[in-house]
Amino acid sequence: MKVISSELIRQRFETLQNETEKSGHKVDIIAVTKTHPSSIWRNCVEAGITHIGENRVQELVQKGDNEPDSRLKLIVHLIGSLQSNKIKYLNNKVDTIDTLHSISLAEALIHRKDMINPLPILLQINTTDEESKSGIHFSKFDEIIQLAKFLMQSKKILLEGLMTIGPTPQNDNEINSVEYQKKTAHSFSLARKIHERLSREIGIKLPRLSMGMSHDYKIAMDEGSTEIRVGSLLFGQR
Repeated sequence: MKVISSELIRQRFETLQNETEKSGHKVDIIAVTKTHPSSIWRNCVEAGITHIGENRVQELVQKGDNEPDSRLKLIVHLIGSLQSNKIKYLNNKVDTIDTLHSISLAEALIHRKDMINPLPILLQINTTDEESKSGIHFSKFDEIIQLAKFLMQSKKILLEGLMTIGPTPQNDNEINSVEYQKKTAHSFSLARKIHERLSREIGIKLPRLSMGMSHDYKIAMDEGSTEIRVGSLLFGQR
């Protein structure tokens, strides 16, 4: 795969930054670098990007090892599903896990003896009813708060907020349909309300609400997203 130039990435990133600034609140841009060669991390650094997201643990670790200088200048997010048998590879390789959704995974993280600094975590919730999506179902608030309180008991984990993924469009034409945009807004609105309710229940203002990708980030920002995960907007279609 041809790696896009850092200058073109910079131009697209600055355009997107200008859009996020119009939202009226701070929105971090997470550049989704999955499937791209390791050098994409270096190009992101040169383009002024500080947050990158990877889906697969193995790919994340490999890129960090191949680009150690870039790694030091990036905040690395794991935005894909985490399996307990992959946790051992993450020490010092990741800065935040954005997809935690079970106590068993939380326990596996907490029991890692090599974890020194608290690891920031987002709880993933399913706000679309789609079986293909991971996360705690939005209707199970008791389960969400149970996991949140469990995490707060550990000094190894820092609960920072929630993450969700909007409805999956069937095709590019559907993205522009009124019905799809209403469904997407509803999904993100649910996440925002759960985020606000959870903050009240645990007595801590959770700073992060991660939602929105290249095709629906504008809707996400309107609903209060504090970070968007974009790939094709920065790097073009794979």
